[in-house]
Parts: sequence; structure tokens; C-alpha cells
Amino acid sequence: MKKIAMLFAFVATTLLAAGCEGPSGPQGPPGPNIFPHVQEVKLSFDQNLESKFQDQSVKHPVELYKGDVVLVYVMDSQDSNGNPVWSPLPRRFFVDVLEGSNKVRKELEYSYVFSPSNVLIEALADAPLKHFNGSGKEGDLGYLKNMYFRLVYIPGQDPQRQSNNVSKSVEAGNTTLSYEEAVRKYNLEGVKVVKNY
Repeated sequence: MKKIAMLFAFVATTLLAAGCEGPSGPQGPPGPNIFPHVQEVKLSFDQNLESKFQDQSVKHPVELYKGDVVLVYVMDSQDSNGNPVWSPLPRRFFVDVLEGSNKVRKELEYSYVFSPSNVLIEALADAPLKHFNGSGKEGDLGYLKNMYFRLVYIPGQDPQRQSNNVSKSVEAGNTTLSYEEAVRKYNLEGVKVVKNY
């Protein structure tokens, strides 16, 4: 009889404790930024037009681990529907420059490197940057002002992350994946693009 009374007391206490529920507490702080992550930035490289080189640093919005990869794309045109066309870096742009009475083709290349703390986007030309600055007429800003870059953060081979591994060629920076190919390959279709401008 004593065992049945103890069992009844235990069951009653369990039901009573499970039935007591107080009000919800306050919203907790936001969690850490996680992978995959896509952000867009707008940068200008016209601070010193007599120079042939400029760079801009973009701080990572997420913490990078060993094996994680950053892919960078530049918006270099729009399609007939007004949608941006993204080209992978490195990307070259060409302009014809008058030297005396001759037209000479000059080139500007955007490339990038990344470290655990930031992405460094570089503009390197074979002539002073003023030749790539555009006329300023009818929206012609050239290839230096208000350039849009899309940075795609992809989780790598770090054991702390549960994800698909990035191929060795991407880790080495040897990729020619279009933006659309990267979206398909790394399942980024549902990832919201964060616009930081």
C-alpha cells in the first residue's frame, strides 16, 4: 500500500509540475551570424586618380574558420530586365585612351584577397585611374565610382561546421564559377542578400 501511495504522489507531482507554466521571458540577444552568408557593398576607387592602384577593405560580417572561402563578384552590367549581371573577380575592364593622336587600349583589373578578418578588394590599372573614371554624363561613372560587389561566404572544411566541403580549387582562389553557378553549387537559393550601403 505504501508503494502505491508513493507512486501516486510521484505521478501527481509530475503532472502538477508539467502543468505549471509561467509567462514567456524576454527575447534573447540575436545569435551569431552564420554561414552561408551573402552581402553586397558599394565601393568607390576614385580617391587618388593619378595612382594606378587602390584598394578597399571590407570587414567580415561572419567569423571565418580554417577552410572557409569568400567569393567576390562585381556588378558590371544589367540584363534587359534591369537585373544585375555579376562577374567573378578577377575582372578586367578596358578603355581606349588618347596618347597623342593614337588610341591605346588600357586595362583596369579588380581582384581580391581575404584574411581571417577582412576582404581586400583591389583596383590595379596599367594607366592612371583617371582614365577609368568616366565622363560623368548621362550616368557614365566609369569603372571606379559606386561599384557594387557581392561577397559570398561559404563554409569550408573546419570540423566545427556541418556543411558541404568546398573544393580545393576554390580554396586556392582558382574559380571561374559564375554567381548563378555558385548559388546552385552551394545551395544559396534561399540565402538573403544583406545590402550594406
